[in-house]
Amino acid sequence: QGINHPLYKSKNKKFNSPAFNFDEVVTMPENSILLASNSINNVQGINFKVGNCNIWGLQYHPDYKFYQTINLSHLRKEKLIERKYFKNETDYKKHISFIDQENNKLNFKNRSCEVKNWLELI
Repeated sequence: QGINHPLYKSKNKKFNSPAFNFDEVVTMPENSILLASNSINNVQGINFKVGNCNIWGLQYHPDYKFYQTINLSHLRKEKLIERKYFKNETDYKKHISFIDQENNKLNFKNRSCEVKNWLELI
């Protein structure tokens, strides 16, 4: 439902974005709207209201560049393998290579579109 939401105004319909969380949304708030999802995390973007507050929530980082995700991954490599996010070091290295390839295709203006849209609204 995010295609027509102001958070994703001028955003490509399909995009990659760094997500580096050991937790994820499992129960959405009452009357919330799912804005974005992917095959790893069902809830990537959400909109809901509490009183007079209109909340836009993201489970990824439009504010990160991919090299920042790579740096975080290097710092947490053992934990990532231990927690079975990766089968082994080879699997981990394949993922880092994938992130690096995405970094080479990065259009940061599109990647950070959510931040721009939010700032224009407030």
